[in-house]
Amino acid sequence: MSTKLIRRYTLREWEVEYQDSPDPKPGRYVHFKGGKYMLLIVAQTHNHNGDLDVVYISLDHERQGSLGKAVTRPLCFDFREEDAWLDIVEWPDGKERHRFVHESELRSDG
Repeated sequence: MSTKLIRRYTLREWEVEYQDSPDPKPGRYVHFKGGKYMLLIVAQTHNHNGDLDVVYISLDHERQGSLGKAVTRPLCFDFREEDAWLDIVEWPDGKERHRFVHESELRSDG
């Protein structure tokens, strides 16, 4: 499945557009490709420029080697050009959502 990237946010754009929304809260998230993950914390990167990373673990037992290992991903688009947690992508159902969505939001989304 190829990723249809809809929107990328820089940290500044995210802060301006979502100024009343806090950073993603810890909890269980679903990736647009179906994986399940536990967001542990949002942390400042070591480069001290204000960039934030999401620290999370895989909850999928079938993903050999990844269960229980902490992984980081940029919260927003930054100089690393990696896929960011808050990217807006097209999900398999055709809806546009963040790359990772909290399970409670998916349940209410129907």
